[in-house]
Formats: sequence, structure tokens, C-alpha cells
Amino acid sequence: MEHNKEAHPTHEEMGFANLDKFRPIRTGAPEAIFCPGKTPLQVGEILAELSRMHPEENLIATRATPEDFRVVSGLVPEAVYNPVARIIAVVRKKSPSNTARGIIAVVSAGTADIPVAEEAAVTAELLGNQVDRIYDV
Repeated sequence: MEHNKEAHPTHEEMGFANLDKFRPIRTGAPEAIFCPGKTPLQVGEILAELSRMHPEENLIATRATPEDFRVVSGLVPEAVYNPVARIIAVVRKKSPSNTARGIIAVVSAGTADIPVAEEAAVTAELLGNQVDRIYDV
């Protein structure tokens, strides 16, 4: 299927996804990929395209599986996987200049909450925040 990229200059049409080209400018962060419901190949292709579109930005794919990462790592070799947070990340800068940075406490009630707490903590760190983790309160 051929796509007319001129019809939507603010978006990159991939056939199965439309990527917002200007999200980093508007929000201070590029699009995040929510992996459930997407095939590992779709996750990989989206992350590869975002990597091309935003070569200096941190990138994130959430709720990722090891299979998602296997495919992504073949397309975006610098991607890393955090299996606790279930996040695939491409870290290009430690402290994004166009985000409001602060100190965030991520607090969880018990050990079973750690995956969701880590997802929040890693996301906050990728957005340039300092994170204090307090688990099993």
C-alpha cells in the first residue's frame, strides 16, 4: 500500500501506525510505543522509524516482551531492554533539555508492584528526572 506523506506533513504514515513528527517539540518527549496489541515486527519498525526521525532523542517502548526486544535489537542495535520495567529504551541523552526536570519518588506497596513502579521510574528517568525508588512500603 502506497502512502502520500505530503497529505499529512505532521505525521509519518507507516500503514499500521501514524507517527507524530513534532511531538518532541510540542511535549518535550517523542512518542512512546505501547507494545501490547502490536506484533514484535511492528514494534521494531516503529522504533526504527522514530530513531530515524528523532536521532537525538531518548526513545521508549513500554510493556515490551523479550520477543519484542529480540526484533527491535536487530533493527535498532543501541536499544536496551529492562525486563523488570518491561521497557525497551534508546538512551541518547541523560537529561533532555526541553523537559521539566525534578525529583520524583516512586513508591510501591509490595514486591508484586515493582514492575509497574519500575516502568514509571525508568520512564521518568528517560524524561530527565531524578527518581528515588521506595519499594515494599
